[in-house]
Order: sequence, then structure tokens, then C-alpha cells
Amino acid sequence: MDNTQPAVKLRVQQTDGSTIEHEVGSLSVSVGELKASLSERTGIPAEKIRLMLDSQILGDDEQPIRHYGIGNNSMLRLVQLARGQSNHPRNVSGINNASSEAPVSPAEVMGNQARQMFMSNPQLAQTLMMSNPQMREAMENNPELRQMMTDPE
Repeated sequence: MDNTQPAVKLRVQQTDGSTIEHEVGSLSVSVGELKASLSERTGIPAEKIRLMLDSQILGDDEQPIRHYGIGNNSMLRLVQLARGQSNHPRNVSGINNASSEAPVSPAEVMGNQARQMFMSNPQLAQTLMMSNPQMREAMENNPELRQMMTDPE
């Protein structure tokens, strides 16, 4: 009888919106080990990686990934913490697992990702703003705003 566990394939959505496929040895791999292997692959330091499954933060690096309900082909979200942010376990549901820090809301996580995406692709931000009729009108009526939005340099 073969006792080896099959490798587990995970899909990981990065902050830029791209998705990578990542393989781990088994569902017994700890969250910390998963972060370390993702760090090697992405170049993001493991201590700056926060992983989420749906709206749940995988906050305990010692827990095996199966503890969070992760299975083969699960989609995780990788959030890179900003400089100065700590990787304390906090639950998006609002239950605070870390001393006195404020809980992280899904809107905050998505807002940070959107901000990073817009900063790396100003053309996308401009396209979205021009698709808003009120913003388009404001830019047509204000040449300084139009200049700032089309050529921020």
C-alpha cells in the first residue's frame, strides 16, 4: 500500500490580478511553508505575504492548509503587505485575533489591490474615469483636471 500523498495544486491570484498555479506536497503543508514556497516563486518576502481563501485570512502560519478548508485547485488570494504593515493574523469577518489592531475588511483588501493595480497601470485608471459620464464632463469643463488626468507628469 502506497502512503505517499498526492501533490496539491493551488491557484494563487496575485495583487496585479494575474493567477499562478502553485503546487505543494500535501494538504499537511503549513501556511508558513506555503508562504515560503510562494516567496521563492514571487520574490515577495514570506513575512510580507498574506494569504486569503474567500474572505478568510490564513492567519496562523503553524496550521496546515487543510485547517482552512483548502483543497486541490483552491483559489487563494495573495496580498503583499505594505512596508511597515505587520502580518498579524486578523480575520476579515471582524473578529480581531491580534491585540488591538483594527480588523481588515474585504473592501480594504480590495481597495489596496485596486490602488496597486492603478498605480502600475495609469492607462487603466484613465480609461475607467473616462467611462464615468460625470468624470468625463468634469474633465471637459476643467482643463487643469484634464491635463492632470491625461498627463500626470
